[in-house]
Parts: sequence; structure tokens; C-alpha cells
Amino acid sequence: MQVLAERESTVKELELRVSELETIQSDLHEKFEAALAHLDRESQEKDAELQRLELLLDERQTDIESGNAEIDHLNRRVFDLEEELDRVVEQSRRDLEDALNRAQLGEEISASLKEVRSEPLDHPCIYLCNMCVPLETCSV
Repeated sequence: MQVLAERESTVKELELRVSELETIQSDLHEKFEAALAHLDRESQEKDAELQRLELLLDERQTDIESGNAEIDHLNRRVFDLEEELDRVVEQSRRDLEDALNRAQLGEEISASLKEVRSEPLDHPCIYLCNMCVPLETCSV
């Protein structure tokens, strides 16, 4: 009987130990489930953040492409304006040259007229005919 009592005592100790192990296992299982749920929530949050960042990246890429297109357009416009400016500068140079030639011609005519006024008009027709020849050959 003593052996039986010892065995019952051992069985009760083992049952108690199994019960303690089951409690520990249950606690560990609950902690594992909580940790798994926490990791799942973090994973979902990271996925949502990743999607938000991908959308933001797509928007920035679109902005960059739009900006590049605008830069290309403005570069073409600057090139066109530079060409137009070159044409205007060249035309202005020609116009200024023309104006200077006309001013010089006007000064020459004015000087000739002053000379004519200071000279007595013995033969005005001859003088006028001589004046007409250079004016007719003038290219301006």
C-alpha cells in the first residue's frame, strides 16, 4: 500500500505539474497570439504606409514629368525669342545704318544749300542741274 500511496502521490505531483505546464502553455499561447496580432497590425500599418508613399512617389514623378515638360517648352520659347531678338537686332542695325546714311545725306544737302545761298546765283539752272545728278545716283 505504501507503494500505491507513493504512486498516487507521484501521480498527483505529476498531475499538478501537468496542470502548471498547461497553465504556462496557455499563457504562452495567449502571449504568442497577442504578439502575432501585434505583428499583424504592424504589418498592415507598414503596408498602408508603403501604399501611401508609393502614391506620393507617383504624384512626385508626375510633378517631375510635368515640370520637365514645362522646362522643355520654356527652353524652346527662349530659343525662339533669342532667334527673334537676333533678327530684331540685325534689322535695327540696318535701320540705324540707313538712318545714319540719310542723316549724312541731309547734312550734305543742307551744306550744299547753305553754299548755294552764300553764292550769287549767276547761273542757277546749271547749279541745280549739277545738284540733281548726285541726288539721282544716290542709293538711299
